[in-house]
Amino acid sequence: MKGAKIFSTMLAVLIAAMGVGFTSCRDNKEPEEDSLRLIIGKWTLRGAQSFYSNYDLEFIEDGTYSYVTENETINGNYKITGTEKTTCDIFNLWTGEYGETIDATLYKMLASGSNVFDQLWVYYYVSAYGYSQLVVHLYSGNELVQKLGVCIRDR
Repeated sequence: MKGAKIFSTMLAVLIAAMGVGFTSCRDNKEPEEDSLRLIIGKWTLRGAQSFYSNYDLEFIEDGTYSYVTENETINGNYKITGTEKTTCDIFNLWTGEYGETIDATLYKMLASGSNVFDQLWVYYYVSAYGYSQLVVHLYSGNELVQKLGVCIRDR
């Protein structure tokens, strides 16, 4: 009887150890590839520039992007250099100010095609109403050039 208890205890420990081993040995690239799909598509920017002006930002799966404003269109390539869970201040369309802090996934990207910025910091989050949204910051080197406001996915 004592041998059966020892055997069942060892079996339980073995099963627990195997479960931990399987979950800890996942391929780390898989979630990044899946999460990249969250930002792929066309987004309409509303916020920091003007509530009434639409600016379009599109990320394509092949590593290209397009940023269309009233005055110009920037086409270029992007490469994600890192992702992390973080927080971000978002622009409130009704008050016209930044201030609400949300939990987001930050995609840091190197970007070509512009002589104003060379990096895109894209914060992805889901709003309280269940809508996917982006906040985009443009950087030149380590210097923040512009906060673009909130991007809403085109439907």
